[in-house]
Amino acid sequence: MLTPSTAALAQAGSSELPDWQNPQVLQKNRLEPRAHFFAFTEDPGAFNTTPWDSSDYLSLNGTWEFKLAENPDAAPDDFMQPDYAEKGWGEIPVPGNWELNGYGYPNYVNIRLDYGPETPSGEIPSENNSTGLYRKHVSVPEDWAGDRVVAYFGAVKSSFSVWVNGKYVGYSQDSKTAAEFDITDKLKSGDNLIALKVHQWSDGTYLELQDMWRLSGIERDVYLYRTPAEQHIRDIEVVATLDDSYKQGILSLKTDVQTGSGDVMDSCNVSYQLFGKNEKLVWQGQGEGADCAASATLPGIDTWTAETPNLYSLQVAAGEGDTAQYAWQRIGFRRSELKNGNVLINGKPVLIKGVNRHEHDPRTGHVISRESMRRDILLMKQHNINAARNSHYPNNPAWYELANELGLYLVDEANQEAHAFGATDSNYDPEKHIVNNPLWKDAFLDRVRNMYEASKNHPAVVILSIGNETGDGPNTEQLYHWLKTRTDRPVMSDQARTKSHTDMFAKMYASIPLMENYALSDPTRPMILCEYEHAMGNSVGELYDYWQLIRKYPALQGGFIWDWVDQTIETKDKDGNTFLGYGGDFEPEGVYHDENFSANGVMNAYREPHPHAEEVKYVYQDVEVSFAGNGERQIQVFNRRYFTSLNDLTLNWALEENGNVVAQGDIQNLDIEPQQSGTFTLPSFSNKTQEGKRYYLTVRFYPKQKTELYAADVAIATEQLPLAINAMAAAPSLGEGKTPTVNAADDAITVKAGKQTYTFDKQSGWLSQWTADGDKQLASPMVPWFWRAPTDNDFGEKYPEKAKVYQKLYASAKLTSISSSTEGNRVVINTEHALPTLESRYFTRYAIAGDGTLEVSVNFYAAAHKKFPELPRIGYRVELLPNYDTVSWFGRGPHENYRDRHHSAMFGRYTRSVEQLGHDYARPQENGHRAFVYEADFSGKGAETFRVSGEPTIGFNLSKDDLFNYDQFKKQGLHSYQIPQTENTFLYIDYRQRGVGGTNSWGESPLYRYTLPWRDYQYSFVLKPVVE
Repeated sequence: MLTPSTAALAQAGSSELPDWQNPQVLQKNRLEPRAHFFAFTEDPGAFNTTPWDSSDYLSLNGTWEFKLAENPDAAPDDFMQPDYAEKGWGEIPVPGNWELNGYGYPNYVNIRLDYGPETPSGEIPSENNSTGLYRKHVSVPEDWAGDRVVAYFGAVKSSFSVWVNGKYVGYSQDSKTAAEFDITDKLKSGDNLIALKVHQWSDGTYLELQDMWRLSGIERDVYLYRTPAEQHIRDIEVVATLDDSYKQGILSLKTDVQTGSGDVMDSCNVSYQLFGKNEKLVWQGQGEGADCAASATLPGIDTWTAETPNLYSLQVAAGEGDTAQYAWQRIGFRRSELKNGNVLINGKPVLIKGVNRHEHDPRTGHVISRESMRRDILLMKQHNINAARNSHYPNNPAWYELANELGLYLVDEANQEAHAFGATDSNYDPEKHIVNNPLWKDAFLDRVRNMYEASKNHPAVVILSIGNETGDGPNTEQLYHWLKTRTDRPVMSDQARTKSHTDMFAKMYASIPLMENYALSDPTRPMILCEYEHAMGNSVGELYDYWQLIRKYPALQGGFIWDWVDQTIETKDKDGNTFLGYGGDFEPEGVYHDENFSANGVMNAYREPHPHAEEVKYVYQDVEVSFAGNGERQIQVFNRRYFTSLNDLTLNWALEENGNVVAQGDIQNLDIEPQQSGTFTLPSFSNKTQEGKRYYLTVRFYPKQKTELYAADVAIATEQLPLAINAMAAAPSLGEGKTPTVNAADDAITVKAGKQTYTFDKQSGWLSQWTADGDKQLASPMVPWFWRAPTDNDFGEKYPEKAKVYQKLYASAKLTSISSSTEGNRVVINTEHALPTLESRYFTRYAIAGDGTLEVSVNFYAAAHKKFPELPRIGYRVELLPNYDTVSWFGRGPHENYRDRHHSAMFGRYTRSVEQLGHDYARPQENGHRAFVYEADFSGKGAETFRVSGEPTIGFNLSKDDLFNYDQFKKQGLHSYQIPQTENTFLYIDYRQRGVGGTNSWGESPLYRYTLPWRDYQYSFVLKPVVE
């Protein structure tokens, strides 16, 4: 584990250490951080995101010569020299992580940093520290002669030195912000050699122990650009805010123009022009003073929010003639502030419906394309997500531009997490933590400054974070105060908790009681959960419960789900099967890794939604629907938006009878203002309903126009309301017809009811066979079932080990009695079993009617004198013959759902094949469950269709894999393609199944109301052959 010894930290202040081992050397010759923009010697006429066609920029992306040295000392001393004789060199794409391009291996680690089989005692290693050597020959355009030339490196991990033509240029660390170097005096006409030495580990790594893959190399764009030699635009600062009425724009501009030697210009020659929609000139002004300042008050401005991402184009022009430069910025007028106990966006306490997002691609690792970023934002907004936390480092510059354009609130976060030293509430020793060590003070500040300067002009950035899980002490407290001297935007410090140097209580994985207690304490700052609902595997239970509370108390202002996509990497096994790998799939034996803890996404790594993405979409949706006071003909629609009406949507309502639509209509005029309600009267349903059936009013909201963001035929919000008449819904039929015949033999009791025959084994007491017209339907007896394949959350709380007593419980059951009798037109089989491992009893009543209907009633008597863990599930397992492959059901669906994650699954009538029911999580686990099902018909070619009905509901799973092919107690190393598919079909009929959990991180049980505590249970269901 990476934990510097006291001696190592003391030595850290020594100038004898190499730059990459010295925390007081943060850079050499690196230019001052600045806002990200492109400047041109000829005006491009508009904002430009890709300047490569300009004569002022030269992209160095592409193929570089590459060699991976075992450690820094193993690198040839002269590799950066133009006349170096290359031997054993290969090639690598830039940007690109070398571990994903044939050099080294990816290593997934959550907190600690491990260098291999032998863990160092503390200091950054000199020996086991892979070092990437890069070389690229570049021909600089002839017309750049006499100009100033800068080399830009977007992100290099973890630290690097650079040479041009064998001459040392400089050094930099902070692997997630740009490093720029003036290389003018190192260039020559014709061919030039640029060389980099990149260290896998450096002292900066102590501040980069984020929960992610340990990957190295050049991760973002590399390019050269030129500026006039006499003067250049060094930086631009834009403050585009609003007055106290939130209606007038307040614009303040500063431009730092420097001479070629880096001095401030004596006089200002900078002009500004602001353009609105259709390139209409809104304002123009002239910079004044040494900082070229200008300001304006602009009435009637179109404000920027995530709902209304209105942008203006700002042209900054400096110099004239040969010294002319033009830079463009897209800006938005937005005010973010802490006021009245909340974070306000343009005066409104906007609820943060957020996710954390790592930069991750399943094929390219930490190299992210602009197309991928755009897709992420579109997917987020399609799932009603309005905010993202840049976890846990500044992102690619394009990310901010796209968030500005498409409308997404951002928390920008400095690239620092010193988690290996402990966090505030966990393994924290103040005397050893670098957050209290003055040698590291400048390193902390450098990273926050790099973050702030780069993104300061983006309207999407509404909150600034000093880092993640990096402890709390003098070195982080200074960051809050430094930021408050630069901006009015709220500052987040997750480790500060409720101390004065944070603008919000950024609690991580808060429990619901803790949140409510905070809300009731009359706080002056909001609670915004920097992480919650750990979405690892089959998770995100109780999201609805969280948001019932959040919407109740103003002090609770939302949060960020952990996290957006699974951090898994595409790979292949020895047989060529492609799969998404996690920790342990790449590392050599003996190398520490954190298994599948990287797979915590709302989406998988390919950006395909996990089932819980539907629950996120529902809970985060911007519309709320309820019945109004005047019965069920009137509905009330509440607009949860803060800045726009609902008139861009069409409301579609449908009355459904037992899952089938019997009436529907549209409402076009939804001119409901933000945070207001509208009431609408629907046609009378009295002639459409009848007792004995179930009715739901389903309300969906569709965009009136198809856009890049929304398809016109996909609802962006859905609500479903049950009608009161459902209370009179009929119970499932218990069957009819003549009384079945009974044959009691020595080994079995056989009941024949029409075409159906049920056989009960006298030794085991279980239903051992069911035949239809003499054809067997069961591959094994129908047995009570209490176990499920453990979820990642189950493993997090060590539940499988605690609950293993329930695994194959039927096998140890002892039959104590079995009898048959006749009740009316039904034959009744009663069995009693002792459950020795639980010291409990299990009674089953099978009632068979003449038409073959089978009612199963269960009484599970839990031993009062014992205390066993809560049950994983309670129900039955039915192993069917192979031809059962389809289910049609009336209940919640169509997607996977559980008792604590079902609100997005509307009641309806759905049909799916057995293959469509399951879901592949990164590590195989419980999946494919449907809860709250009134009835389900199971069928297949040549199979006897039968219906299972709940009294009133059941849950079910249907799959082609045996539960015991999931490695119940070995949570690491299994993938879906390794699960053998069986010929037979497994049906699990549940009275109840444990919730999947997700509150208070991954180590807690689901909320009590979603568990199956140790107590008695009584339930029944009906199995009925269906005549088609």
